[in-house]
Amino acid sequence: MKLNLIIDNSNRIYANKYTSSKLIEEGIGIVDNDLLLIEPFEALYLLYKGRAILYKNDFSLDFNEALQYLTKIDSRCWEKFLVYNFLREKGFYVKKGYGDNYDFLLSLKKSKSEDTIFNYIITIIHEGKSLDIEKFDEMLNFASRMRKTLVLAIIDSNGDITAYEASKVNI
Repeated sequence: MKLNLIIDNSNRIYANKYTSSKLIEEGIGIVDNDLLLIEPFEALYLLYKGRAILYKNDFSLDFNEALQYLTKIDSRCWEKFLVYNFLREKGFYVKKGYGDNYDFLLSLKKSKSEDTIFNYIITIIHEGKSLDIEKFDEMLNFASRMRKTLVLAIIDSNGDITAYEASKVNI
């Protein structure tokens, strides 16, 4: 049975928490009272996997319509979806990261548990785009302060993803 996701007038995407226990267990969404709030990239993922139907104003959106609409909510929705799907297919437990520079937090576990530890911060970079060295250093320092390892998820021109662990080297 497919889960019904709703986009409300303030562009929040949600499902009923009581019918979403499997998603909660998988770490998808954030529980807020009786609702499970879903990120745009998570909604795309659930549509892509055939696990949900997305509704806006009582009309269901197919994947392309959803992508077009959700990109208005989050301009980086497509790239986040690509990396999120890549990480989920590898069996990782993934949740939304910190702000614009730190897209995801990643745990090596396959499902949520009381002691889930997120050891990695994932940052999305497009192949061929430069990354300022000061910004990169700031990202490495942030990851270190958070006691996490920075991973760069590089998206190439074909939409393929390669992940690189980043760290500082003391010479």
